[in-house]
Amino acid sequence: SQPIFLYIISAGTLLMGLSIIPLTIDLDVTDQKGADAACMAFPWLLTTGFSLTFSALFAKAYRINQKMKSATRFQRVKRVKIAAVDIMKPMTILLMLNTIVLIVWTVIDPLQRETVTVDQDAFLRDIETYCACASKHMAIFYASLYVINLGSLIVASIQAQKALKISTELQESRYVFLAITLILLVSFIAIPMVVIAEGKVAASYFVMAGFVFIASVSTLLLVFVPKVDVVRIQNRNRRGSRITKNVSSSAEDGIRIFNIQGNQAELEKEIRELRRLLSTRTPKLEV
Repeated sequence: SQPIFLYIISAGTLLMGLSIIPLTIDLDVTDQKGADAACMAFPWLLTTGFSLTFSALFAKAYRINQKMKSATRFQRVKRVKIAAVDIMKPMTILLMLNTIVLIVWTVIDPLQRETVTVDQDAFLRDIETYCACASKHMAIFYASLYVINLGSLIVASIQAQKALKISTELQESRYVFLAITLILLVSFIAIPMVVIAEGKVAASYFVMAGFVFIASVSTLLLVFVPKVDVVRIQNRNRRGSRITKNVSSSAEDGIRIFNIQGNQAELEKEIRELRRLLSTRTPKLEV
């Protein structure tokens, strides 16, 4: 696994995790300007982190497929070496599409923190209120980002499904497919729940925070834990091979020599047995 992919996935999941923080900022914590900035920071952090993470997963699956395709044709066509720079192309395209939408949204119709009145008393005094981020064309921009990133997930899942049939050293294609499929399923569930929970601050926050948590943690676990496990097994095998090398045998003398501490008793037993055999085979001289 190339380290560049792991770095990108780590950075993407970090940004996705940080997107939870702006959800907790309202007018009780900061002023109107700070609350508006927090509203707009949420889609920026979430979308950028999502783009980095899952375009890297797509690039990994695509890279595995292209390598296998070039390997099956090496007898007729010269084998092609796929550089990491070529795999960055889909990532750059996805980031550019999301960035364009976010820039237009921020300039034309940015999100603003608004206080919504739920109930009033007989004297028109607010009894129950809540704060929410809103803008006039918010639904259009959210829908644009949703279509772009959902499309990238579907394409990535197709590439991962193709790579699933290819056996790699670390079985990366399997875990990439699991990560992409899990987030695709969670996305189909979480987005409708956010729409249904509109107006319910606690429910909306719980759904969004849960989606970000599941997306980030599941991706990190599925990508990094198998690699850590492989490294642990390799280190254990190396220690075992070093111990094996410390044991040597001599075929000529028929004696096994152990250089491992704690086998002194076995060595002394073999010496006594050899002495006994030598004494029985040596003829006694009569005077």
